[in-house]
Amino acid sequence: MKNFVIISLVLAFGLIANAQLRTDSASVAAGLRDARKDMEARTERTILEKLEESRLRDERNRRERFESLNFSVVNDGNSASNTSY
Repeated sequence: MKNFVIISLVLAFGLIANAQLRTDSASVAAGLRDARKDMEARTERTILEKLEESRLRDERNRRERFESLNFSVVNDGNSASNTSY
């Protein structure tokens, strides 16, 4: 009977330890999952910030090129709008 009790206690302890291991495993997996989600959110935010910086830089460059163009119009009298009928 002693052997049966000892074996039962060992098995019970093993099952409890196993259950605790699975619980710890689940909490570790949940922690890893949360860490991955946070890292993905940071990565996405960084990509969006870089895209926005690039868009603003391109817009500034387009504006500077546009402003540097010379739009002076020379009216020499030969244009179609000056034609009299």
